[in-house]
Amino acid sequence: MERRAISVGDVAAIAGVLAMASVAMGDIEPINDTFPGETLPSDPLSNILIIGELDDRECGGGYGDFSVGLPPPEAGECPMPDTLMRAWLPSSTTVVDDNSSPLGDGFASALYGVEPYYDFDYGLRAVLEITGADNMYWNHNFPHGETGRFEGFLTWRDTDGNALGTESFDETFSLGTEIFLIEVYGVPLGTDTYDVELNNDACLTTGCDRPDTFLGLFDETGALIDTDDNSSFAGNGYASLISAPLAGETLLEWKVTGSGNESFTPGVFHGQVGSWEMIVDFFGPDGWLGGTYVDDMPFVTGDEVFSGFFDVPTSSDFVELWIDNAIDPCPCDIDFYTITGLAPDGTYIVNVQSEVWMMVAWMDNSGVADVVTEGEPIVVAADDQGVLHLAATGGDDWDFMGWHEESGPYVISVSPDGPLPCNAADLAEPFGVLDLADIAVFVDAFVNQLPAADLSPDGIYDLADIAIFVDAFTTGCFR
Repeated sequence: MERRAISVGDVAAIAGVLAMASVAMGDIEPINDTFPGETLPSDPLSNILIIGELDDRECGGGYGDFSVGLPPPEAGECPMPDTLMRAWLPSSTTVVDDNSSPLGDGFASALYGVEPYYDFDYGLRAVLEITGADNMYWNHNFPHGETGRFEGFLTWRDTDGNALGTESFDETFSLGTEIFLIEVYGVPLGTDTYDVELNNDACLTTGCDRPDTFLGLFDETGALIDTDDNSSFAGNGYASLISAPLAGETLLEWKVTGSGNESFTPGVFHGQVGSWEMIVDFFGPDGWLGGTYVDDMPFVTGDEVFSGFFDVPTSSDFVELWIDNAIDPCPCDIDFYTITGLAPDGTYIVNVQSEVWMMVAWMDNSGVADVVTEGEPIVVAADDQGVLHLAATGGDDWDFMGWHEESGPYVISVSPDGPLPCNAADLAEPFGVLDLADIAVFVDAFVNQLPAADLSPDGIYDLADIAIFVDAFTTGCFR
């Protein structure tokens, strides 16, 4: 499909010229991710130009370092758990807090000046337990009723209170009965105590995750062959790949965990969440000998270590394992526009110009895409109140849910399909003729307080609107 390229400079130039011509325009960087989006007042006499941008800063992941995803949840949709936290001390006693954190809504926990726990098996670390506030006796499976996600921020401190390093973690209450055990390792040299604060206002807004994986390959005795962190060609740059020669092995073991747990120790919190898949390929003197596929093992709690075995085909002398950590779709920018003040039931031509692959849709009043274009002009109709809904998204996002990874500027033009109304009183087709049909449309709109009769326009249906209509009608059409 041929596209007319348009640069940011072109967009600015067009915006300046058309602004002087009183053309209705959208924002330069609209963030209209929820239907019906930005409202653009217009009138039946003008062409409309919408200047916007699909913004990769709103993407939830994919092939770039994006950090923002879906729009934040609406008020009341984000549960904020009332937490209770305790930390284990070297004396095997605990300190407990309910609502001391400065973060969140006032019902999150915090502890300060805590001595790290120590034992011979795992050494020095912070050992925390977190549950719902009503579970004051720390009983497992107790129905404390708290749901929602929380984050934790831990700071290691020396004897003078100086920060030596920080760690973070997160968990989600889903059943209302959980007690989470959080163990934080990597205590910096010189640490005396640590502080930890919870934030219970921590709704996930991305809709997808890209786990930073760490991959290990072992022989059948458990001896390490190789490890890797971020060498994979697939994913977002934080997936793993191992290419290794073979020396007669018949059985191999693989392990996958999150980056930060290079020892593959079960239960160590690495903080990675999200789905991944792994492809294993075997090669011999004559080329590829076959492979296997590993998936359906998502990181959920951020402390998993996955492992498995696979048989080595006869005559294999080389194996390659690679991970793709970008298999979940991530939402990106989608812009909705509502144009008001058009001719009731009037038809319009919609066109889009952009250097990125994108789609524009005419939406019905419930937000469902009716007519879609990938670049060719489409003919659409305003509703009986002169309202038109449009949406812009990246290419191949046929459901207009934001599943794309396109970014760049665009221009959407909306022009009347056929003759323009000659003035404010020319409300009914055929345009260019003022007659009883125009009076009937105005009277019906005025009685029912529809936008077509708000000629002021000020949202009030009064004598000012009638005066404008009568003046325009008696003036007549002059071409």
